[in-house]
Amino acid sequence: MKKLLRAFVALGIAASLAGSGCRHAAGTLADTTRAAEDLRRRNRARDLVMLWEAYTAEHPGSAEGFEQLGYARVAWGNLEGARDSFEKFTRLAPRHADGHRMLAFCLAELGRGDSALREADRALELDPHGAAAHEMRASLMAEAARFDEARRHGAAVAGARGALLRARVESLAGEPERALEALRAAEAAARDPETWADIGELYYDLDMLREAQHSYFAATELDLDTRHVNAWLGLFRSLANQKRYDEALLHVDRTLARFPGNPYALLMKAALVGITRSQSEAREILDEAFREHPDDPWVRAQRGWYAFVPTGDLDAALREVELARAESPWAGFEAPTYGWLLQLAGRTAEAARVFEELLARRSRRTLTAHLVEWRQRDFDALHAAVALRLLGRGEDARRLLERQLASPPGAGWARLILRRFTGEPGTSLEAVLGAAEYEFQRCEVHFWEGLRLHFEGDRDAARLAMERCRALGVAHFVEDVFSARYLEGRWPR
Repeated sequence: MKKLLRAFVALGIAASLAGSGCRHAAGTLADTTRAAEDLRRRNRARDLVMLWEAYTAEHPGSAEGFEQLGYARVAWGNLEGARDSFEKFTRLAPRHADGHRMLAFCLAELGRGDSALREADRALELDPHGAAAHEMRASLMAEAARFDEARRHGAAVAGARGALLRARVESLAGEPERALEALRAAEAAARDPETWADIGELYYDLDMLREAQHSYFAATELDLDTRHVNAWLGLFRSLANQKRYDEALLHVDRTLARFPGNPYALLMKAALVGITRSQSEAREILDEAFREHPDDPWVRAQRGWYAFVPTGDLDAALREVELARAESPWAGFEAPTYGWLLQLAGRTAEAARVFEELLARRSRRTLTAHLVEWRQRDFDALHAAVALRLLGRGEDARRLLERQLASPPGAGWARLILRRFTGEPGTSLEAVLGAAEYEFQRCEVHFWEGLRLHFEGDRDAARLAMERCRALGVAHFVEDVFSARYLEGRWPR
């Protein structure tokens, strides 16, 4: 499951929205705040934006109104709109450090790093001891590979949040032992579900699924509010990736009992039911999620993949994802899913363009708080290279992969797959498999090995690798779908 909000602002957004949500008619601040809370609990992100837009239109001098509109727009994914809201907020309340901090976040995500640094500096000037301001500055410095400065800001944050921040910095600096030491310190000091959930997220990014599971479970044991739903989602996500499906389903049902109609829990349940029971039952759950959340682009996109790809109806899947992309304000929303579907449908040139644009967009982001983002860049580069090779653009594919190899690495096994695919000497299949602890990772290793062999012309060995991928894969997930079509002779085409 994708985490839409970066870790160091997620807590601030959740807290603000919890205090702030109905109808779209504007009323008093107290009325609007109560309505906003109701919308937030029901996962109505678009309606929440519309509510605060109506309020600020009627009260253009309300600093708090523009602050809440900014947070709502970030949660919805409209970063340009959020930037505009926080700029207005900082004009109305120029000495409010959080306004400058959030403006820095939006500018950084939009690729305007210099402006983001200026706003982060202003936040620190206004609140020199503020943990959130130091977290922002540390994240910017880590992304710029200025790790000593990032460490200095991390040291200014006390307690579990400071230890977690230092763990993030060390993980981005390529110091896994230091990162783990800081994570252990964060665990020892953690007292609230947000911190435990963030610890779980970093363990998950480090591919330490059992540790992630423990941290997520600790968060759910403390969870008393829907704002901590990421902890519940992370718990059964980590279980599912270990193929502990019965336990994962148990926690999905616990989540839905606590947060009825939660779209992310419904979609995860549909995926798990499709794996363990039947596709028809999964389709019913997907349709329920869509009825409950017809305006949520992410629900539509996931329904497109899980409802139609297993039946082979790629036209319907593409239609749903294209509609979702048109509805979402996020630049590049569901681009990997769209690219995969285009490849499966034989629209290779379009797929290559989607992945190339995605890589360019990811490289402009300065606030990649999670290692999983860097790892995903490696896989996006591989998918782009495959599309280019199929188009006969082998030299373009080679240059693209060389650029990616020169970028910061994500998880070891993902970068090793990339190195082996490019033919780097000394990268044996045994070494790549040795870095893959879990079955889903080994499935990916065999999938990309199969494609490497395919392009080398050894089709028998390629088929064997794809068969191994299918034996280890998760039904209806990306590698399972692609390898099945390869073995049926329906891809690539």
